[in-house]
Amino acid sequence: MLTFHALLFPRPEGLVPRSAVTVGSRAWESLEIAGAELHRGWQQTWEETMARLALLPRAYPEPDGSFVWATAEGKLSGVLYDRAGKMCYAELFGECSREMVEKFLHACGSPDERFVFQLPREGLTLEEATFLEFTQR
Repeated sequence: MLTFHALLFPRPEGLVPRSAVTVGSRAWESLEIAGAELHRGWQQTWEETMARLALLPRAYPEPDGSFVWATAEGKLSGVLYDRAGKMCYAELFGECSREMVEKFLHACGSPDERFVFQLPREGLTLEEATFLEFTQR
């Protein structure tokens, strides 16, 4: 079971690793991303993302961008934000399986779109694979 609070952004080109950040007893390689790069928007629109999210069994997207998705695999909730006609980022709160996260990312445009996860409490920005490892600790 993964437990997290994260901001989901499209993966910008030219990511630069920064110094490792220690959380618990392990050092995690965080990424350095320019602020403007975080808000470039991803390939599909807010409307497309909400429509794809609505296709997930027991997912309940709302017109204001908020959603909750609860299954036997756990619960994922949050808010989707747009800017200039494109999805900009999503704020996520999860206590769910890895498979649920992967299905959510597919609704957001994966594998065509790649993502990074910013963990505000921990001060980390992680690639998807590192995020999944981090949340299982």
